Amino acid sequence: MDLVEEKRNALFYIRDSNNNFTLANKETEKFKKYRWRGTTSQLVHMYYQTLHKRHKGNTLLDLTVKEMIELIQDRYVKIDGSPFNEETLRNYLKPSKSDKHPNYDQQIQIPESNDE
Repeated sequence: MDLVEEKRNALFYIRDSNNNFTLANKETEKFKKYRWRGTTSQLVHMYYQTLHKRHKGNTLLDLTVKEMIELIQDRYVKIDGSPFNEETLRNYLKPSKSDKHPNYDQQIQIPESNDE
């Protein structure tokens, strides 16, 4: 019974690009990458905010810049399927590179929290 329960917990359904559901497991899902249709700076700025905005005294994601770059590279590819360049991501994540951030009207904004 434990083996059956373990297998049941390891399987789940994912929705593909055609909105069809496919049975998958955690190993196959680990390699699924999503195509980012926006600009690189929009994607990185969204994650940049999670490193700097705070909720209850903590950053939204507890990651280093290196871990953040790995997360983006593991989960996203450009619309043409090519990977994001590590050095480009690193430059966009530097606070001193505010000129690399997208224009305000093109940013994906994470609102400030009032729960601090």
